[in-house]
Amino acid sequence: MNNAFSFVAIDFETMTPAHTSACSIGLVELGKLLQSLGADINTSITKKTNIVIIGNGAGPSKLKKTQELKDSGYNIKLIYEPELIDVLQSVNQYNSNL
Repeated sequence: MNNAFSFVAIDFETMTPAHTSACSIGLVELGKLLQSLGADINTSITKKTNIVIIGNGAGPSKLKKTQELKDSGYNIKLIYEPELIDVLQSVNQYNSNL
């Protein structure tokens, strides 16, 4: 399957439980949800990465690698954990209204 987008979760396991519980989803379920939407979730940042999720305690080496790729012309979107949770909640509300 050729995925439309690739996520890298920085310190995915340290994403704040309060945020994930706010949208009634755990970390494993969050990963599965992103994969069901076509995401390829990796732990390393490469030239194929186009979305990086930044949670609490994001590692400086991964942030540096992301910036280096951006500086080299790669279009990598940074999404901070609260923004991701907001987007997922909006999708959930939209689907509930269908």
